[in-house]
Amino acid sequence: MDKRNKLVWLALEDEYRSSMIQQGVGRFVSSHNGWNMLPGSRDLHLGVIASLRDVGMEGLIIEAGRRDLAMVASSFDIPTVNLHGGKPFSGLPQVGSDDLAIGKMAGEYLTGQGYENYAYCGLKQGGVSGSRWVGFRDALRRRNLSAERFCWYKTYPPADYTGRLFIEEALHIIHFLSSLPKPVAVFCVNDLVASWVIDACRALELEVPTEVAILGVNNDVGFHPPSSISLPNEQVGYEAASLLDRLMRGEKPPDKPILLPPEEVVVRRSTDFLAVEDPEVARAIQFIRDHGTEGITVDDVLTEVGISRTGLDNKFKEILHHSVFQEIRRVQIDRAKHLLRETEKAMDDIAVEAGFGSSIHLSIEFKKNTSLPPTAYRRQFRRT
Repeated sequence: MDKRNKLVWLALEDEYRSSMIQQGVGRFVSSHNGWNMLPGSRDLHLGVIASLRDVGMEGLIIEAGRRDLAMVASSFDIPTVNLHGGKPFSGLPQVGSDDLAIGKMAGEYLTGQGYENYAYCGLKQGGVSGSRWVGFRDALRRRNLSAERFCWYKTYPPADYTGRLFIEEALHIIHFLSSLPKPVAVFCVNDLVASWVIDACRALELEVPTEVAILGVNNDVGFHPPSSISLPNEQVGYEAASLLDRLMRGEKPPDKPILLPPEEVVVRRSTDFLAVEDPEVARAIQFIRDHGTEGITVDDVLTEVGISRTGLDNKFKEILHHSVFQEIRRVQIDRAKHLLRETEKAMDDIAVEAGFGSSIHLSIEFKKNTSLPPTAYRRQFRRT
């Protein structure tokens, strides 16, 4: 039996996400041994392929978010895992964050803030951007809402990765933002694009978040971050390494991509605003967000606001597109998710802290809302 270490090439894109993915890969390797990891260039071309073969590379973990890159990668006669959460490319085995689910989470969160106007800022070339737009668009359509779409001319990832607004494209985004009715909620494909939108708002002297709310993706603290959807990057790395290990041992690739759902919306100033003019609805939302994990009921909300259940429910459904009870449950589920990922607390303690009272009630409601039991969610997304 060949007991030498396998040589694996790890080619990732942005610095923050790369570090988290590498932690996940490292966690797998530390418990399984037998790998030597070599960080490599993300620039995929035939010369790279030849050099990889020359050094005896036996496995690849890459990010190929565009069809042209995926086609190059698929020509490798080497077991390869593509870290991509959108539509499958060129038959490459795939592990990633679910881009449709990311867009859906953005739509559900922003509609919950009470906005009537929505926009999406993405990238012209990129499967990631397109999939997140579809998830966002469909979440809005289910509520009879729509969004304007702006696509940056740059490809993904941008060649001059500076974190600043590109001067030659500034006028385009400024014109787009100035044309939107206000207040407006803008979902951006990632935190870098969100930072460009913030720059444009400053140029237009638009107030964030009262006139323009901005939500990014990746929770990248390197960009003076806006509110952002955090992704299970470490777990993506672990699952990718596990899949590559199976491929290198001769197993067949899975029939479908392995896609992990996003974690949560990390709320910061850029969306910390309720765009709700109705004072009773605004008061109810604030009460639920302040006390939703304390075991409150709909009756508690009605007592606080001083309105009938039918009256308040009708207003919630008109403005937020869900009921008062659903808003309470959303706050509780979000808190339970956070505690399951970030702590080692017992299920009984999490149930109490999230407002469910008992672990049995937590288990029933958590599975109903997420399709996963709390224990399975913790195994999959627990931060190390």
